Amino acid sequence: MKSQIKIILFTLSILFLSFINTHSSETKLSNSPEMNDARLACKAYFDKLSKSKDNSVRNFYTYYSYNDYGFYIKLKFDLKKNEFVEIKDSNNNLKVGQIYSSKTASKINSSDTIISINGKKIKSAQEFLNIIEDEGLDKIKIILLDKNDKKYETQLTKSLNDYKEVRYIIKNFDISDIDIKKGTYDLTIRHIFSYHYDKETAGSEEAEPDHPILNLAIGTLIYYNHDQNKHMYHVCNIPENIFQEGTLLDPSHGMLIGNVLKNDKDLESISTRVTPYHTLLRNTFNEIIISKEKFNEFKIKNNFNLKSFPFDKQIIKFQVIDDAYHMDTRIINSTKFSYLALDKFMSLDDIPGWKKKSYKIDNQSYQNATQYKDTYRDSYVVTIELERKPGYYLFKVIFPILLILLICWSVVWVDPKELEARLTITIVCLLSLIAYNFVIDSELPKLEYLTVLDWIILISYIYATIPNLLSVISFRLLKNNLKLGNRIELISKRYGLLSYVLLILFIIVFNISTNVEHSGSFLSWMAPS
Repeated sequence: MKSQIKIILFTLSILFLSFINTHSSETKLSNSPEMNDARLACKAYFDKLSKSKDNSVRNFYTYYSYNDYGFYIKLKFDLKKNEFVEIKDSNNNLKVGQIYSSKTASKINSSDTIISINGKKIKSAQEFLNIIEDEGLDKIKIILLDKNDKKYETQLTKSLNDYKEVRYIIKNFDISDIDIKKGTYDLTIRHIFSYHYDKETAGSEEAEPDHPILNLAIGTLIYYNHDQNKHMYHVCNIPENIFQEGTLLDPSHGMLIGNVLKNDKDLESISTRVTPYHTLLRNTFNEIIISKEKFNEFKIKNNFNLKSFPFDKQIIKFQVIDDAYHMDTRIINSTKFSYLALDKFMSLDDIPGWKKKSYKIDNQSYQNATQYKDTYRDSYVVTIELERKPGYYLFKVIFPILLILLICWSVVWVDPKELEARLTITIVCLLSLIAYNFVIDSELPKLEYLTVLDWIILISYIYATIPNLLSVISFRLLKNNLKLGNRIELISKRYGLLSYVLLILFIIVFNISTNVEHSGSFLSWMAPS
């Protein structure tokens, strides 16, 4: 009996010493003085990632998993409240926000207005969450308004939706030039794509262990400094070969900028970082961020509606497209920092000839020409509303044209016998208008429609020609029918210029009323409500 007890005690002592030795070696590793050197610590971390046999380190796994209807309510960041709030229309209706299911994207669109769900008006995001969390509800009937205010109805079925998100941050945003004739704008942007790893599966109600990419940072990026008696950390630059060899996933992989005509590679700069957060570092959470920051100068093609030119309002569109994964696999997540950067951009009056009015950020479903039907990718869209400052065209084009027409019609007060003097004035006026037409042509592309300024010039041509014809007719009637000639002269004096001004105003009002969305506030008050 005593011998058995001795054997048991001996075995336990061996196990205890083994545990102590193992623990001491781990402590020595985590407290290794070598880790004070950022170069060695970063190299050790990347070596650990490369040698890791955990598939979660280098493979793309879904990260968020929810049993819901594949979309959320549209939100925007409120700078005053410092939080995301719901976006509502004038009737207090909520809107469709980010969609992360291709099945849902095939039935509804982001930014559509939600009239009702199961016959009930939804007043808040919390009410929508209550519908999602209702275990007895598997389907919903939803009535919406599309962007053209057309009502439609569809049915969505609750299902498991899982995805990974790449967080997108705009740090600096600057439009330096808008070329209406070429249909482009120049953009200088500094932006960041990042993956955030905390738990193995985020969004799970059950307690999940820390992600292996984070765990491998303990003892390398996060180390104990004996001199300062506390844990410290390193922020490491990530060599490009780490992404190319598949040691880590590149958060910017497959991210395309829509309608880019030119990307100045000479000015492009790229930096990649891994940044740890941990309770050991007195953070309130455990997380590690893999980020790639880019500085780019783009020339981007943009659609411009010039029907109301020069009293027009234009929409500038900047779009980031996930061309690598479907939205069921990866989505682009917006952050408050993009709102802060765009608010700063909007506060500056730095685009010559344009006034910044508003902006919005959306996630829109995207389909390219080669995709299968009902498969969608996510895209991040910034739309900026600009209004043209019409002062240049008012004072340097339109006002001089009005003066030319005033001079042209002044011939009706010249004696009809002075035919040569009359014709000289009208011909000079007509030539002056032709010169102004060349000025406008240099500003605009060759359009299939007439702008407001085109209509003004066209009507001015006609009204510059009429006095010329009237002068010849009046001169002929002096000999044949003096009474009719005098009557024509009288009508010309009374209604000539007045009819010109009224016709110009009618053209402007008609154009504005049929193109309100792209008409500036300078004349939009003319549009009938």
